[in-house]
Amino acid sequence: MAAIDMNAQLREWVAKAINEGCMGEEFGFDVSWGIQPPTVVYTLVITMKNPMLGKGPIVMPFTVPLPALREDAVRMGVHHTMGQLRGAYKKILDAGPQPVASSSN
Repeated sequence: MAAIDMNAQLREWVAKAINEGCMGEEFGFDVSWGIQPPTVVYTLVITMKNPMLGKGPIVMPFTVPLPALREDAVRMGVHHTMGQLRGAYKKILDAGPQPVASSSN
């Protein structure tokens, strides 16, 4: 049996889930792992382009414990997070541009 790179496998699942649900929107992602005793957890960070020019992306992380690392669970988490990002995007648009603080000399 060949070795499986879990990080690469997870990245493939996340990319596939984003591509399934992106509807032409611009999303990004990153994956990292860490230890939260007694288990290993993967942290997935999903990003969406900010509607305000010059502002950084909207970012939402979620974690998946190693025992739950299955493609269906990852897909469900990614789609849920994409929905949260869409909500944040709409909230930013509804708030409109924020005034820039001016400095008086």
